[in-house]
Amino acid sequence: MISVLAKQILWFNKMAFYNAYNGLTVLQESFQSMMEENLRHCQWISDENRKPYENSMEIINKVREDYRNLVDQGFLNLEKMTCAKKR
Repeated sequence: MISVLAKQILWFNKMAFYNAYNGLTVLQESFQSMMEENLRHCQWISDENRKPYENSMEIINKVREDYRNLVDQGFLNLEKMTCAKKR
């Protein structure tokens, strides 16, 4: 009984995380495309000054993916713990 309850709680938290993560990802990608469009129209900004923005977006995207992978691994570990057979 406790194992079933633990699995349901885990599933609920997993879905809540993924929904929040996906929502924030959409917002971030929208902001990123808006900034890229603004930079494209601002002809007075040199390529040298655009480079830090591009680098920061690459870093943010990588960190976001790393964070998701860590959370995925955490959920996998929790699933293994709740599905482990008691002896």
